[in-house]
Amino acid sequence: MINLGQNGASTSREKQNYMRFIDSFGQQPDVLIFQYFGNDIEDFLDTSHCRFSRTSVSNFIIKFSYIYSLVDTIFLQKEFGSCYREALRNAYMDDGLFEKHKRQIKDLMRVIQSHNSKVIFVVFPFLHNETEILNSAKLYVEKLDGLYQTFCQKGDWFYDVSHAALSLKTSERVANFMDAHPSSKLHRLVANELEKMVASAEAGGDVDGAYTCK
Repeated sequence: MINLGQNGASTSREKQNYMRFIDSFGQQPDVLIFQYFGNDIEDFLDTSHCRFSRTSVSNFIIKFSYIYSLVDTIFLQKEFGSCYREALRNAYMDDGLFEKHKRQIKDLMRVIQSHNSKVIFVVFPFLHNETEILNSAKLYVEKLDGLYQTFCQKGDWFYDVSHAALSLKTSERVANFMDAHPSSKLHRLVANELEKMVASAEAGGDVDGAYTCK
């Protein structure tokens, strides 16, 4: 098993990472797990307006107070996070942008399949709270499901992580209160389900939120 994941990688970077692996090692994976999170559309975003600067007063106080620095960082992160999520939602609702993103994903999948690898397409919803998880379905999860059906091959899987995510409390499912990426606990749940999929790539199996390509 080889982990090609890279922190902060968008879809275009993931393709570069995959091609670099193939070129460097000449190995063709039997199964490739493609993990999608809600900010993978970031290639098409301009979030420069979401980056807020500290005032000169704040910068001065921070020099003398770690507590103030922490509180100030929390508030800045909250403002940025709200603006960033809004930018992501707008991108998914922009049909033109999302079409470009879908072509980007489909191109990556074709490259992977050209090396005779099975694909497990894993989609994480936004995890901030239960409402965000449910809203993710219409925003992008169902659209990606439809996209998957246009390129999938026998033995491939599509896995919507929403069911596993909803089985945990918010504090258990996210990394921490400032980072809504999946927690280690949610990753363990997903890993257990992925193990079933890899083991039954041809025969199919019983995993909530997942199905094999017909």
